[in-house]
Amino acid sequence: MRNTISLAILFTATILFAANGNQPLNVKSGLWHVTGTNQFMGNTSKTDYKTCITEKDLNSNPWVNGPEEKCTWTVVTSTGSDLEIKGTSCELGKEYGMSTNIDLKLHAVDSENVKASMQGTSTGNGQTLNVSGSFTGKWVGSSCPANKD
Repeated sequence: MRNTISLAILFTATILFAANGNQPLNVKSGLWHVTGTNQFMGNTSKTDYKTCITEKDLNSNPWVNGPEEKCTWTVVTSTGSDLEIKGTSCELGKEYGMSTNIDLKLHAVDSENVKASMQGTSTGNGQTLNVSGSFTGKWVGSSCPANKD
């Protein structure tokens, strides 16, 4: 099963534009190691990968989605340490005729450690399925390998 919900959401979702009155999470740019689990359609999958977050990512607009989630993101609340966002019209489940919405809460423990939890639902075909996950992100270093986006 592909990594359907991942902390790529966490880091790409932290991209906030200061003009919107929101503060981006106070985290370092560079290479991050992401681990966690997610549940969808009764299946649990593990996430373990590295991703690069640039200074531009931390200070630009618009929102950038994870490679598979492709949600439309709306900020609910945002401070330097906590971020709550809603994802609507996500790609997750579309191959099964489902429509998915996600609530994601992120907490910057410090500038090198982030925790996240995610809850959501996929509806369609007369069914409603729960989506959930919990993740951690650990900053690895300021430079990124060429093959990490």
